[in-house]
Amino acid sequence: MKIIMTDDWKTPKNKLPENIEINYGDLVKINRFENFWVIVTQIITTNKFVGVISNNLVFPTPYQIDDLVSFNRENIMYLRKSNTPNDYKCR
Repeated sequence: MKIIMTDDWKTPKNKLPENIEINYGDLVKINRFENFWVIVTQIITTNKFVGVISNNLVFPTPYQIDDLVSFNRENIMYLRKSNTPNDYKCR
């Protein structure tokens, strides 16, 4: 397992609204080379998170399933809440 920093990651045009809280265990889709799912494992601030990649990536990348990634709220394309049936998609 390695830790990947996301300082240069793409951000979606439409960002996740600030009033939507991100919690431990939430599943988020972020984008770097391709879209992939991450389970939130640490909340650094209300805008900065760490999580573990939860799916196999299709394209060759410097990371893989079970690697830790650091990402910002702006990197989130999709949010699936762990404690509710609500999904949020940035469009």
